[in-house]
Amino acid sequence: MWISKLKELGTTNWIDVHNKEWSNADEVQFLGIDDLMKAIEQGVTTNKEEELLVRQNIWWAFNNRVRKNDEMLPTEEEKTQWEKNAYQLMGLLNPEDLNQKIMLAELHRNLGHFDKCRAIIKSIEDENLNWVKEALLKECDKGNTYVVQLESN
Repeated sequence: MWISKLKELGTTNWIDVHNKEWSNADEVQFLGIDDLMKAIEQGVTTNKEEELLVRQNIWWAFNNRVRKNDEMLPTEEEKTQWEKNAYQLMGLLNPEDLNQKIMLAELHRNLGHFDKCRAIIKSIEDENLNWVKEALLKECDKGNTYVVQLESN
């Protein structure tokens, strides 16, 4: 789960893919939603920062489905998983951190809490983020809970 916590056995040059010493070595794989959920359930996270990272990756993995033109929540079970993760993630976010504040607003919008999203967005005073604020406020006005692509002007 945590590559940084693994013991390094050796190194190889990525170009040297035919090196016999490493021919049977396992490759690192990115975890899917189910694997990330199991990691949370099994207590793999040992602190708030690790849990935040895993829950954020779960959120992004669901969002990536939309980017791939797949249905984000094809079953009620996945909708329940997504909602549970969203609420847990919101509890881990630090609203004093600007990036996490934007994530918190976006999660509220995704959950249909448009007034909370608006309040958080309007509290952001960084003029460089006006384009983000305008885009998210527009989506709130539309009543849109779906993933949207934000593009700077």
